[in-house]
Amino acid sequence: MKWLLTISEMRNPDTRRSVDDVACIPLEGRLFAPRDLAFKGNQGDYWGSWKTVISARGLPDDIQELYRQVGVIRGHPEPRTSRAFFTWLATQSSTVIAEHMPQVLRHISHGKSMTSWWLTPPEIAFIPAEAHDGGGLLLTPSQAVKRCLANDFPALAEELRAASPSPAFHLTIDTVKQTNTPIFDELKAIGIPTLRQIARGPISVRFTREVPAPPTLDRLLAAMRSDATARQLRKQLKEFDIPSDILEPRWQNRLASIGRVRVGTGLRAEYKISRRSYFPFCPSAALPETGEFWLEDGPDLEAAFFGAVSALVFTARSRYLPLVLKAALHVRVHEFDLPSNAHDDEGNPDPVGDPPAGTGDDEGPSESFRPHPGGEPEASKRKPNPGPLFEGGSEKVRPPSKPISPRRSQVVDEDVQRHELKEDHYLWHCQVALATAGPSELAPPGSYVEYEENRRKMIEAHHLDKVSAGGLRNAGNLLIVSHVNHERFGRAISRQQVTDALLGSFTPKTILDADGSEWVKGFVANVLVPATGERVPIFFTHAHRKYWLEMAGHKVDDSDA
Repeated sequence: MKWLLTISEMRNPDTRRSVDDVACIPLEGRLFAPRDLAFKGNQGDYWGSWKTVISARGLPDDIQELYRQVGVIRGHPEPRTSRAFFTWLATQSSTVIAEHMPQVLRHISHGKSMTSWWLTPPEIAFIPAEAHDGGGLLLTPSQAVKRCLANDFPALAEELRAASPSPAFHLTIDTVKQTNTPIFDELKAIGIPTLRQIARGPISVRFTREVPAPPTLDRLLAAMRSDATARQLRKQLKEFDIPSDILEPRWQNRLASIGRVRVGTGLRAEYKISRRSYFPFCPSAALPETGEFWLEDGPDLEAAFFGAVSALVFTARSRYLPLVLKAALHVRVHEFDLPSNAHDDEGNPDPVGDPPAGTGDDEGPSESFRPHPGGEPEASKRKPNPGPLFEGGSEKVRPPSKPISPRRSQVVDEDVQRHELKEDHYLWHCQVALATAGPSELAPPGSYVEYEENRRKMIEAHHLDKVSAGGLRNAGNLLIVSHVNHERFGRAISRQQVTDALLGSFTPKTILDADGSEWVKGFVANVLVPATGERVPIFFTHAHRKYWLEMAGHKVDDSDA
């Protein structure tokens, strides 16, 4: 702890950074240099063997900031640290690069840390690709655009991997088992071409044997080529939010060139890349030059049929489009048809729809359905009434609705507990202030804060361990504090420091009302602020302390609560 106080007294940032290579941070019985450490993140490991991960457990924001100032990096990438990671990784062996593919993909999918530098010279190798020997390699964007193809055709990619000799280009790596976010879109945005863009075909097909095509397929083909389908397809696709420009401009002519549906087993279609042919397995193939659809025999020939149709009528090559096309052909298009008798009393056409908001008549505003909240202050409630905190159990988590920026999900049980603490335990007073003063001093008669309706605007709930860093979403991580004390101590203390104080340096306290009667009972915990060495007194009700310690894994007897 003494070294932290020494560092906190260093005024010059350069002086603080000068200790980044000094082994001074304890971890698992050893001392580490700050530059060799990174904080644990809550979105997966970004650093691999480049850094040793250190937990932020028990470290308040101020101490974490001191760690960062002397060289410990954040758990999530930033432009400087992200570029430094790839600079290091590019010098490692292919085995180490392959082991770090999860970290590489997390950096690229993170986006914000990389878009500021990944196209900025001097270029750094960060595009992940498959080496021909089965390992991994990194390429610069300029190299990747010339030598790589993004894999949007898995069957063809398998043929390329098995080809001998190996092709002159590499396949990019856009997904691995250890990460949940693929980076295919990011690779395309850089300008890396895809397999489907480069491969020409299908040119021809191979099959083991041909089997008779069911008559239903000919009827489906006739329905697709009908005038009714030609008139309605754009509107039907709109029902599924498919943009109209995804249709080939001459899709009807392309479809009209198909006169026969054939079915075979072991179907493989020919595709060419450069001058070399590959024959990947395909469930369907459209050959307008020969006027044929070829389908792989199986239990769902209809799905294969719509796959062949999609390859002809759509400009895009997405695997979900056959399903959309099949559903669109059966959807009823909702269109407005103006009734022939829609006229007003004078014979003019009746206007359709409601008048725009704010265009009322001259007779004044209409009825108010949402009166302004508020009323007379409730003077009857003068004392807290703390009880056992809500135990939870609803397990409801509500994601934020239509966020403009990323917002925290709502946990219903935590919402209940937060209100109980503010209303029933502390009656809209600050726990730090209650440790040294009573309600008559904090909210004297005649002041603005005499009534709880006003105090509500000043009192806030603070998570000591940040929710964004995995902090608990319950009353075992919540302090009820004034806005000023939120600003003063929100970064200075952690949940672990409060837990230590509730187990050790606490004293019973009975807070009295103005008339000398008991207002509420509880404890005052003297919480250490590591960065300064001072102690902050914080008042806890019996039930709040008991719940806090139980959530921290400590057994508390009711007699001690």
